[in-house]
Amino acid sequence: MTSLLEHRTRVIENLWALLKPVICSINDDGGTTPGGTTTPVGTTIPVGTTTTVKPAYFLSGSFRLGLVDEASDIDMVIAAPSTCGSRLEIMQRLVTRLETVPDVTDLNFISGARIPLIACKYQNVEFDITVAVVLKNKNNTNTFDLNSLEGIDEANEASLGGPRHTEYILRHVK
Repeated sequence: MTSLLEHRTRVIENLWALLKPVICSINDDGGTTPGGTTTPVGTTIPVGTTTTVKPAYFLSGSFRLGLVDEASDIDMVIAAPSTCGSRLEIMQRLVTRLETVPDVTDLNFISGARIPLIACKYQNVEFDITVAVVLKNKNNTNTFDLNSLEGIDEANEASLGGPRHTEYILRHVK
């Protein structure tokens, strides 16, 4: 079990290393702007807008709870500052990047769902990936805290529900 958990942890880290630069570009001043060179025309992000909050990911479900077997998928929610673009803009950049990665198979982007989802296999591990766009943290830190987010709409809040519930279970079930 430990080697499976360790292997999947490495796969998650590898996937995050591929995706993070596409979500937002980290500027020299530590701020972020929309990632990649193909930011959609007509974006609503003001020129020069940056934030010091960097993208982060949260895991939920069986993997995060430690209930892992060969058939388990990994549920990943990527939290991104609003300066990186809309949820669908970010997800489209992720899909475009994943399409170029040989280790990605079974790629499916479900953009019309209540909570849009990217389903894929990366290095033979199944992933369900969604994105939550957040305006800012209440505590003004440069990291995402699942319990102190502001400027979040219902759909983005729903995306973060899985990680929030998983963390609740981990804290309260012994």
